[in-house]
Amino acid sequence: MDDYIYNSFKQTSVARLINAINRANDTTLVEDEVVFSPPSWHHDESHGTNTLVTLIANPSAGIEGRADFYYKRPSLGELFSSTTPTIGINETMQRTVDLLEPFFQRYRVRLDADDIVDEALPEITGETGTYLLKANSRSLGWVGDLTITLVPITTILDSRITQQFGNLVNVTPMPGTTRAELWFEPKRLLSQVEVDQWMDDTPVVGDGLTAWMIEQIRTYYGPEWSSIPSLVEENNLYNSTIAYVGPNSSDIGVPGSPEDVIVLIKLGAYCLNYSGYLILSLPEHMVRAYHDAEET
Repeated sequence: MDDYIYNSFKQTSVARLINAINRANDTTLVEDEVVFSPPSWHHDESHGTNTLVTLIANPSAGIEGRADFYYKRPSLGELFSSTTPTIGINETMQRTVDLLEPFFQRYRVRLDADDIVDEALPEITGETGTYLLKANSRSLGWVGDLTITLVPITTILDSRITQQFGNLVNVTPMPGTTRAELWFEPKRLLSQVEVDQWMDDTPVVGDGLTAWMIEQIRTYYGPEWSSIPSLVEENNLYNSTIAYVGPNSSDIGVPGSPEDVIVLIKLGAYCLNYSGYLILSLPEHMVRAYHDAEET
């Protein structure tokens, strides 16, 4: 199994292994149909393999039996050669598993809890440090270890979001009563033209930022905000997404009218100095003016 999907590291170890088996054997196995034994070392230099695992059919899957498979688990350290990956860390990240999602966001390598040794992370002191990420002996996809640079994030933005909405155009502003504490300097749009463009572009929860959105953020939050791929730096919008589009309910509580429409931008793992959300507030009267113009 040399030429196979196993090197698509965006998938979990189990998914990569099943894909490799299916491709090598012209089968259509899925995860629910099989279980795997713990992997064991099996070095075969002539075939470039280092691992033996037994696949066992699930009785409820309509297939039966078991089979041994030989393949190579890559070393975590081989992923980056002489480069040391960097992960921003904050006080909410206490254990190794807390590194996995930002690691995936930053490097598109999917590690799950079964792949690594989960242990307490070193105490955050405000200084950049290193951490040795160790593959679990039970990992179906990885061996070895990887040195990671941990960079403390200087400011954690509040992330109390309890609602999910879709397009701006489909949002009917709802009245609210109370206001939570504001997060990080919410920016209230002052131009009808800018509000209209946000409404026209109709950002959807989960979408990435367009070039126009990035320029809007730079207008309101400052020109130092950039969107540079593959570079961890301060004020980096790369890999940021729309986290919330909806009314200024009591759960949101941004200063202004409870009928304002709020856009929250979730910062990605490439931003070194902030973790959380940037907020743009679209005034209620401008949102209504947009809808009124659409109806005429």
